[in-house]
Amino acid sequence: MNDKDQKQLAIQHFVEYIQIKTVQPQPDYDKAFEFLKKYAQELDLEYSLITIDEDRQAAILTWLSSSTNEQSIVLNSHIDVVPVFEEYWIVPPFSGEIHDDKIYGRGTQDMKW
Repeated sequence: MNDKDQKQLAIQHFVEYIQIKTVQPQPDYDKAFEFLKKYAQELDLEYSLITIDEDRQAAILTWLSSSTNEQSIVLNSHIDVVPVFEEYWIVPPFSGEIHDDKIYGRGTQDMKW
């Protein structure tokens, strides 16, 4: 796959993730975890879903190195977003619409990237 195709695929995945309504107080965690699991499989990453307590789970995607000398890095984000006031949006907040090379959607700049 060439660089342009990889970029388009990454954008497509990001838009799909934005379209999952993970807005509080009732985020669709199940659908988000399904998405992350499928994406992990596509990238050949290990996927685990761990239970933190009876109401919370966390998805862990692991990219194993073949080298034992490499240092580890952890990237952490959360899935849920705060409620939206749709009247202040120029596009539906979970649409993932693209205008002027910008992707619009709840969580695009702070949670879901």
